[in-house]
Amino acid sequence: WFFVNGNDSMVESVEDAVIFSQLGYSVMFFLYIIINFYDLLKHDLNVGKVMYKPRRMPYFTSGFAALIAIMGLFFVFNRVPYYQAMAGYYTGIADLYLKTGDVLSAAEYYKLSGIYSKTSHRANYAMATLEKKSDNKVAELDYLKRAIGKNPTEYAYANLAALYADGQQQFKALFTLQEGIKRFPRSGHLINNLGFMYAELNNVDSAYYWYQVAMGDRKTKDAAAANIFALLRAKDMSIRPDTLHTLASEIKYLPAVNNLVTLANEQKIKIDDRGEVKFGRPEKEKIEQIVYNYNKMLNDPLTVDSALMDATHVFYDSGNVSWFEDRIYFSEGMALYAQGNVAGAFAMLNRLAAVNERDAYNSVLGKLSMANDAPALARDYFTEAFQNGHPEVAPELAFAYMENRQKDKGQFMWRQIAATGQEREQEIANAMLTALEATQPEALFDAEDLVKYAVVRYRYDDFDQAALEQLTALISDSDMKLLGYLRLAEVYMDFGQKDKAMETLAKVGQINFTIEGLMDEINLAQCRYAYLFSDREMMRNISTGMQSDDLRVRGYLKLFNILGHGASMGAHEKKAIFDSLAYLNPLFEPGVLEAARYYDRELKDPEKAYDILLKAADFNPYSIEINKAYALQCLKVGLQNYAFETLDELRSLMPSRLYATFKQEFDRMAAVSEQKALNWEE
Repeated sequence: WFFVNGNDSMVESVEDAVIFSQLGYSVMFFLYIIINFYDLLKHDLNVGKVMYKPRRMPYFTSGFAALIAIMGLFFVFNRVPYYQAMAGYYTGIADLYLKTGDVLSAAEYYKLSGIYSKTSHRANYAMATLEKKSDNKVAELDYLKRAIGKNPTEYAYANLAALYADGQQQFKALFTLQEGIKRFPRSGHLINNLGFMYAELNNVDSAYYWYQVAMGDRKTKDAAAANIFALLRAKDMSIRPDTLHTLASEIKYLPAVNNLVTLANEQKIKIDDRGEVKFGRPEKEKIEQIVYNYNKMLNDPLTVDSALMDATHVFYDSGNVSWFEDRIYFSEGMALYAQGNVAGAFAMLNRLAAVNERDAYNSVLGKLSMANDAPALARDYFTEAFQNGHPEVAPELAFAYMENRQKDKGQFMWRQIAATGQEREQEIANAMLTALEATQPEALFDAEDLVKYAVVRYRYDDFDQAALEQLTALISDSDMKLLGYLRLAEVYMDFGQKDKAMETLAKVGQINFTIEGLMDEINLAQCRYAYLFSDREMMRNISTGMQSDDLRVRGYLKLFNILGHGASMGAHEKKAIFDSLAYLNPLFEPGVLEAARYYDRELKDPEKAYDILLKAADFNPYSIEINKAYALQCLKVGLQNYAFETLDELRSLMPSRLYATFKQEFDRMAAVSEQKALNWEE
């Protein structure tokens, strides 16, 4: 029982009793034989026949002497067996109290046991456990040190190392684990923890090695695998997709699978064969499964259909798992975004941002807005995130200001970043300030590539186009040069310079690039060109040969398909496509505008067209094209007051030259609308 219960003090007391009695009686019996039968032994006679017929020393005397020897050993060793026995006795009583739930009495008896034996592993480890529950780290540390003093276990070493690590004493934790492995060289738990400690100290190679060793232990194989995936993700280490898929098929332990899928999400690798998202009874569902649902929905958002969303809502509406509700709704919002339902995604993320101001939801919304060419909307989200305690968005906010031609505010932000930001952020800030403060492009011909590109991208309305082309040609980095030409092509498109835009796009096709995402930007530029200049042949070529995950490109592909094949489509199919363009992604301006035109001109339903433009303008009130179309549509449906209010808003959104041109068109339509109203009154 003492062995089973781990009562090491009582075990040692029994061991001492065995050893002392064996030594005492064996030695005295040996002397008894020598003293009584030495002559017989000398003649090689069989003493066994007369062993209990002493000649000189009575047998009783040897037994008595053995008892004296035992007592001598007992006192020579300072009565240690007695103290061990008492320590074991009180440990047993403490165990009994602990079993009955009387923690205070158990603690007192454990302490009493410690008085008789300071090195008792059982009592000290039990006290360390009780102190841990009371969050008394100093006392817990003291008891764990005692627990490994004489009869240590691997768990005592592991807990002591963890306590050191919690106190930011990583090297003490490391040395403790190394000492424990010397005592228990096959302990997978200690080896796994040693790998974790090396990871904490940024010694990635050693961490990976010890995790691999721990995977050789059946007991720690799963935990070590989970730690390896966490290490790869934390240290931003890439892994080949085929290797990742192989590991995905081998690992079954759900926490390890979670780390694996998270790693795949970081590297944008889709994993299909890791099981389905599922929800059990809320009160019994494992945390690992809930976290897996979150990771899997982010990894493969196209699988998140309406049925799964309904199951998600039912699951979290129960209230038993509300602690994870925001995260799973975030993954649902990102799934909606990946499926092209930008309106639904923004609605969900805006709700999360309103409830959790301190979280990073506004930052995510800002990034999604920038990815959909809505920099003014992004500026508002980044400002909200910055004001709610997320200074890391400062560079993104500065870029949003620059995209909105708010150079003064951009300069202010970059100066702050140059003074307080990280090293790389300071380098970017200094480059942006140089670009924003430049007065002549020629003075930047010898500047670094980032400065040249920033001038081309953000100062296109300040300098001559020829100078910007020359500056772009001087960029040595192929990726930045490509982006520079794409920006110039976009400028030419905005000003209706079709030939210059095509000439610039041709230059783009001659540049070899290294960044994978640039292909989407090239595709987008081609789509914009085809749409703005109504190049039907180019539209057909694009719609049949182009593929992309970029929502803007996907929007153009859907639009080109209906513009090119709308005549052969049924009315219901055509209407469904235009409805999706109108309402799913209000940030895709061409889709919204074409849907409004379809209802206004083809279906003769100006009120529906007005509703489409109204919702898009509410979604992104900074969209110039949407607001222009909305103002004109207001005139068509007789809402002159709203039309003139929108015209006033456009005055602050548009460059003065473009505003003057639009106002002429607006005034013509306003006159026609007013005349219609007069004729109706007559």
